[in-house]
Amino acid sequence: MAFLFGHIKKLLYFCSHVNPRLIQIYMETKFIDNLRNRKTNFPAPEEAIDKANACNLLSRDIYTDNTRFLYELLQNADDASCKSGALKFQIDFIEDYMIVSHEGKPFNEDDIESICSIGDGSKSADSEQTGFKGIGFKSVFAYSDLVIIKSGEYCFKFDKRESSDVWLDMWGNQEEWQQKRKLKNKSTKVNLPWQIIPINSLLPDCITSNIVNGFNVSTIIRCKKINELKESVKNLFSSAELILFLRSQKVEIIVNTDSPLHIVKQKTGDVTSIARDGEIINEWLMHTTIPFEVPSRVREQMEEDKDHYPEKLREATKASISFAISIRDGRIEKLDSQVNNIYSFLPTSVKHYKFPFIVNSNFITDAGRQNLHQDYVWNQWLFESIPNHFLNWISNIASSGKYGLDFLKVISLKSGATDELGSAYNKRMKEVLPITPILPNTNGTLTTSEAILDKTSISSSIDSQFVIRHLNNESTAYYADNILSESYLPYASKLKELGAVIFDEEELKAMISAEWFIASQSPTENSKLIRFLSAKYAKQEDSMESLFWLQNTPFLFTQSGRMLCPPQVCFPNLTTNENGDVDIIHSIVFTSLQETEIEWLKIVGVKEISDTSIIDTGKIFKEDYITTNNAISVGRYLFKLHKKGLLKNGKLQF
Repeated sequence: MAFLFGHIKKLLYFCSHVNPRLIQIYMETKFIDNLRNRKTNFPAPEEAIDKANACNLLSRDIYTDNTRFLYELLQNADDASCKSGALKFQIDFIEDYMIVSHEGKPFNEDDIESICSIGDGSKSADSEQTGFKGIGFKSVFAYSDLVIIKSGEYCFKFDKRESSDVWLDMWGNQEEWQQKRKLKNKSTKVNLPWQIIPINSLLPDCITSNIVNGFNVSTIIRCKKINELKESVKNLFSSAELILFLRSQKVEIIVNTDSPLHIVKQKTGDVTSIARDGEIINEWLMHTTIPFEVPSRVREQMEEDKDHYPEKLREATKASISFAISIRDGRIEKLDSQVNNIYSFLPTSVKHYKFPFIVNSNFITDAGRQNLHQDYVWNQWLFESIPNHFLNWISNIASSGKYGLDFLKVISLKSGATDELGSAYNKRMKEVLPITPILPNTNGTLTTSEAILDKTSISSSIDSQFVIRHLNNESTAYYADNILSESYLPYASKLKELGAVIFDEEELKAMISAEWFIASQSPTENSKLIRFLSAKYAKQEDSMESLFWLQNTPFLFTQSGRMLCPPQVCFPNLTTNENGDVDIIHSIVFTSLQETEIEWLKIVGVKEISDTSIIDTGKIFKEDYITTNNAISVGRYLFKLHKKGLLKNGKLQF
């Protein structure tokens, strides 16, 4: 007992006098050694070979883009930083090494075990972190055979050279095994899955401690083509919007090369800006929905097919979607169709949906994080949810009035694709757009299905009730409040696409020619109509189509109370023809006309009264004009015109 007590006293004395940091280094080094032993403890060489081949295939084939692994490192850094709300991410290049560092949470034992596993990452059940596949870090190994991680007192590496052509004593006689392999025409070399085997290490001599000091995690990657990688990294971050949906509120990216790059994302008011080297390069309106319920049918289907869905999604009761709308010079603008507009916190490679905005959610992607799974009910449900939440946000933007009517630019009735996800969006948008009020107007907010845009402006010039009566039928009932203000005129084509009724020139022509409209005319109303038509068509004198329509439309109220076409009518004056029955513009109408309006009427066919007016207006040619009672007088009238030589030049030719 005394002996044991003495040893305990010595141990306590030792621990109290040794630097705690040294103890920490010892414990962490020991942990890496133990983990390495566990990861190399293969009962048979074939198991080592199988796992090594699987790791090689995973690293090589899943990630086709030579910078895609940076997405993974950036996401890991964001997951480690999001609780603090700020992410600082720095890339340095020294000799043939790329050093990627961040200030997020340092590695602990669980983190190390996660990156030394395949598909068993610590994020798979954590709803506050983005990743869940447990394979993201493996993308680094497609472009490097030596990766070192420095975090706190941990410093360990994954080194291909130390795991190549090995033989463990537990496997027995190597020569016998090799002979058997030769008979089967199989390789006689055993390579361990180096991508999951950590080895205690030191930093390379060329990388001084000041490079990694100040950062909690640094990943040092020896690259095969360092100069090409430098260019790829600069090109990658030239699209600075890739950091838009990182969970951290403030993001700072520093790339130290011959031409350094400094990118900062921050939010001011309702606008998120991204600056490069101190200059704002783009601005965004961003919105994240309040978490909404995951339907039971979705959860049930995921549970039935649980192998395809991570635990954190299977157990999720709520989800959210985020949106971003581009802003330039204080105005909303639609995105270019070639922009990657589908994000799973970082951009995917998906472009074919062609949304004029960016949408982000925890979509389930392929292993390379580039494409979405079409047949996954989770993704289908999220796409189905986009229209409701986006339109509700748009409605709020519209009501604020801050961005005018530019919000119409970013409403997409259909996605650019008809695959399973695109169809889910299209179907839902078709259902919700007609019932969602998004169009601010004088007396409230209208849906697109009830909105009327008067491109002719007749409703404001004369009376909106004419337009309403024209449009109403058995299936629709519009009111004056349904007519949009003229501020919407620049967006006519967009409104038509979204389902609004467009009262255009063709509708105008149909209305003015309608019997009910003709019957509604009075001298006062007709004065307004002529004034409107003159203002609208005065600049279209050279339009033969418009001129033909005007000349053949009865829009002039005459002294006799009839509505006639311009060539059938004359201006009133003191001179009358012998029979006194030329149709003239009603005196009330005529006296209300401006000189410019009179001149316009002349252009469309109205003439001054003359001896030949009956002929000029075509009245004499009507079947009911010549009767038994007036036949003799008409004959005398024609004979008199003949004697005066007024029937020449094509008049009254038989």
